[in-house]
Amino acid sequence: MVRGSDKYQILLHTVTAIVVFLGFSGCELIDPNPGPAPIDDRQQVDNSTPSIAKGEALFVANCERCHGESGDGALIWPAPIWRVEDPGVVIRNGRDAMPPFPAISDSQIVSIGLYLASAGPPPTTEPGANFSAFCEGCHGAFGAGGSFFPSSIQGYTAVADVVRSGRGEMPALAESQLSPEALDSLSAFVGGLANMTAYSGEEYFAARCAGCHGFSAEGTDRGYPIAHPSAEYAGWVIRQGRPGTQFPNTMPAFEEVHLTSDQLDELLMYLASLPRPDSGPELYRTYCGNCHGGDGGGGVTGSSLSEALTDTTAFLSGVRQGFGGSNYADRARYMPAWDSGQITDAEVRAIRTYLQSLTSG
Repeated sequence: MVRGSDKYQILLHTVTAIVVFLGFSGCELIDPNPGPAPIDDRQQVDNSTPSIAKGEALFVANCERCHGESGDGALIWPAPIWRVEDPGVVIRNGRDAMPPFPAISDSQIVSIGLYLASAGPPPTTEPGANFSAFCEGCHGAFGAGGSFFPSSIQGYTAVADVVRSGRGEMPALAESQLSPEALDSLSAFVGGLANMTAYSGEEYFAARCAGCHGFSAEGTDRGYPIAHPSAEYAGWVIRQGRPGTQFPNTMPAFEEVHLTSDQLDELLMYLASLPRPDSGPELYRTYCGNCHGGDGGGGVTGSSLSEALTDTTAFLSGVRQGFGGSNYADRARYMPAWDSGQITDAEVRAIRTYLQSLTSG
């Protein structure tokens, strides 16, 4: 019979063996192809002449696992990186989840650039080929939505601006990668992919809005939560667009040709029909946080709610009356008026109680 102390010793030895095993092979268990070993951050001295062949060898050793064979995209980063003009900035500094590679020499970076410039299909102005090459990895077949950007871009007309300047995680494409003529044909191709004027409001939201605002309008790192909006203000924002000051994405203007008035009304009704928040924090986030910040301290408008908390009547009056009339363009001087059909008196009190809990804590 094994005594308790012996059981403890057996367990201790077992755990120790597992830890040692994982220390040597844990990375292989998590990822059987973890890529190159960590690079010494001391830059290598390499005065040899750069070449495509050297660049290919370096790319295979350091880049292929994330960027795919020949830089045509992979699961980790599906967008191709062919013909990039200056890979050195990203290689040196990293980008988002990509670590920096400080040890790769300047000459080696030139070699990688030469290799990428020679990789991929030959340049073409054929729009379908360019869409498949540069867009499909993130936006899915025919722009209907993909792994990196789930919303449809079918019918989108501001393609040129986004392609040249980039947006969010999407890198900009230089003329060396996509010529002006090729970009023009690509823009026309994407614009003609689908006619969404027959979509219902809910269908339109799923296709064009959810990629930034979330499929339940809960908000993402690309866009605000927008459930239960002020219809007049939301309609104005949709028609006018919004510059990307708070988010990496600029929201385009949706004109009548892209979103009919009937569709806009249906879209706003759909947002109003979403499940209502039922707690002070969620009510605040839904109705107030976009402008006043996560803690009521001012947010993008610079308008703190701390002084308004001192008087219950004044707080409720401010919610009911709003501020700034229809001066929608100036967020610092406009607040929509919320009637009791949109936010009840009890819900306003719950918001105020929540804000008080933040200031008292």
